[in-house]
Amino acid sequence: MRYFAITLVAILVILALCLGRPDFREETRIRNHADPIAGQMLTALSEGNYPEFSEHFDEHLRAQLSAADFQSFSEFVKQSYGLYLSSHYYSTVIYPDITLVKYIAQFSGVSGGLDITIEFSNTEGAGSVHGFSVVQAGWLTR
Repeated sequence: MRYFAITLVAILVILALCLGRPDFREETRIRNHADPIAGQMLTALSEGNYPEFSEHFDEHLRAQLSAADFQSFSEFVKQSYGLYLSSHYYSTVIYPDITLVKYIAQFSGVSGGLDITIEFSNTEGAGSVHGFSVVQAGWLTR
């Protein structure tokens, strides 16, 4: 019975690690869509350019983040972290209704960078960005 319990726990851990992870072809397709959008959004955030930042927003996010709110957020990021320098891909997680693509972004004012998550309502075509979050580095990289 003890070995059964250990085996069951091991299977559950393996399933938890694999759940939501796309296969290589699917991840490549998603990244071909997401990576240019992430670069555009991060550059626009650093430049305070709302039209570029919001170009790929779906209706939900466009209604949630006004140009004035964006300008405040952009100024906060520039004052707190500096200008955007570069980013690298971290992971993709697929849920039934959304896909999360995570990046580590380097900014001029911080050594560790920022954890960026872009939520996609679909991974093709226009109007695909459903959410965007920034967390000080460490959360993804622990």
